[in-house]
Amino acid sequence: MNLKILSIAIVASAMLVACSNDEEVNSESPDKLSATDKSEQDDHPNSSGLVERNDDMTEANDSPNLGNGETEDQLDLKIGDTGIIETTIATFAVTIYEARIEKSIEDEEPDRENFVLVDVSLENLSDSEIDIRDSLDVLELTGDLEGSGGPDFSHLSDVIETMEGTLDHSEIIEGNLLFEADEFETYYIRVREGLVAASASKNQTIWTFTKEEAE
Repeated sequence: MNLKILSIAIVASAMLVACSNDEEVNSESPDKLSATDKSEQDDHPNSSGLVERNDDMTEANDSPNLGNGETEDQLDLKIGDTGIIETTIATFAVTIYEARIEKSIEDEEPDRENFVLVDVSLENLSDSEIDIRDSLDVLELTGDLEGSGGPDFSHLSDVIETMEGTLDHSEIIEGNLLFEADEFETYYIRVREGLVAASASKNQTIWTFTKEEAE
């Protein structure tokens, strides 16, 4: 009888020790899991699932001119200089010989303060023919490089002979462009900014002249 009671007591003691160990393991597990989670969060600070912005990629795409042209920008041309313009369909040279500010031309008056009449030549540097009007339409006149510009109106004028038609490789045509502008101390003829931003033009070309030079 005493032996049976002793056996029961030993089994009960063993069960109590086992339950006590289980409780200790369970009470320690949350702390251990929390420490593991914190370690993972430290290694991966953005654990919300959001994709972080890639600054290197953003900077690489900041340039508005995404084309792969062979012609460099020419930003400091003057009256008398020749600029090379490369678009997605043609490459050509424009030379500006003279710019004159006019209050009116014969019976025509500008909608803005002045006309700016420009003597130019256009040379086809492409292997295939180019359209004269399309080539000259890439140019605009502005008095503020940070602002917008105005197009050539020569094809709408009754007193300016329009430069139109096509040019074969190495052919040259001379004529006039006609712009309208308010009064500025400095004027710029450039490739239209929108074409450069859209990579329709592979490079920017800018001629600068003063009011005194054009009077």
